[in-house]
Amino acid sequence: SDIQYLDVRDLVASMLEMDPAKRPTAEECLKHPIYYPSSTSHQMIIDIVSEGRNSEVLQFLESPRGLFPEGGEWRSLIDEGILDMAEKKARYDYTSTPDLYRFVRNNLAHMGPLIESIVHMNAVDYFISRFPLLIVRLYRADQAMAIAHLDPNYRPKVFTPAPSPSPARPSNIKQLQAHALALYQGQSQ
Repeated sequence: SDIQYLDVRDLVASMLEMDPAKRPTAEECLKHPIYYPSSTSHQMIIDIVSEGRNSEVLQFLESPRGLFPEGGEWRSLIDEGILDMAEKKARYDYTSTPDLYRFVRNNLAHMGPLIESIVHMNAVDYFISRFPLLIVRLYRADQAMAIAHLDPNYRPKVFTPAPSPSPARPSNIKQLQAHALALYQGQSQ
């Protein structure tokens, strides 16, 4: 299915940017999430979502675009055994994208081995198989937050922006979302 290649498409789209100044360098390409081992993806999810509770990063991640059907519930994509375990620990709004990230983070941080015993695969790989854009969206949120400097307390987890002459930076969350969406689509402004 085409959905399994969405993260690869993200990288290729950024590499095909017409403006060479907006194209990622070879080093930046090698830092794209498609090359992450499960352990790096695991830590990235925990770090970004944990930090996001006190930052604007989760506001950027609010759109369900590409993660699960808009107007739908993401719970339909999760194994019932995992939902049963998770619901004993916390409550989630299954239509909320930030709650999806929180759900994944909490399950990886606290119940990874139990998940693996239910689904017979690595817990990170399980969540990525259910939500193929999960890692790319977190990576792009981290990238956008690093570039925008909207939150002075936010420290990028995986993306290190290259020093550049001060281009116009987003000054509020709506501009940040538009900027990050452009990055996501490979059309950086």
